[in-house]
Amino acid sequence: MNTIGFIMEIEEVDFTSNKGFFAQGKITNGFVCLGDALEIVGNSVIVKTFIASIEKIGKKNNKTLECSAKAGDEVRLLLTNSPHDNIDRGQIISTPKTLRYHSKFKAIITLLNDKENEISIRDGFDAQISFEENLLYEVNGFFHFLEDTKVNTTVRNSFDMLISMETPTAVGKDLIFNIYKCNKKIGTGIIIEIVD
Repeated sequence: MNTIGFIMEIEEVDFTSNKGFFAQGKITNGFVCLGDALEIVGNSVIVKTFIASIEKIGKKNNKTLECSAKAGDEVRLLLTNSPHDNIDRGQIISTPKTLRYHSKFKAIITLLNDKENEISIRDGFDAQISFEENLLYEVNGFFHFLEDTKVNTTVRNSFDMLISMETPTAVGKDLIFNIYKCNKKIGTGIIIEIVD
């Protein structure tokens, strides 16, 4: 069960002098209500903010004011207490204290079954990681088996691994990610423990 709380990637930003700063995107996890305290995470900064209004965007780009919104909704959020010059497309709005910058975590990874293009997973292999909540950003990761014994990847396709990221990234427990090698998706994973 994913317990990470509210998450939305900022897809568009807009600032108006009479209302303030708007962030638009699709909620990928959790829900949000008017007045909620949230954090904007990205570009190595964390900015505290509050929700002043929620506009739900309909199929014909119609906007309706709402008191709350949930995962799957496309919304436009009016944020207060946020310096708009620090906010940009690709950053993530989340429940406070759920996403922090880390460089090492434990995860359960599952390899995709692809008989035509088998991927050999060895201790210490490197690949690109893309977090589902932030599709614009990838980071290089180095994967190490947690088991002491040698793992036969032709028999199993799910492993507990320790992953070290080349660049500290905003992550949290229960966050889901995709794994790519040579621009090809080879697996998925979920963070089970933050190490560093």
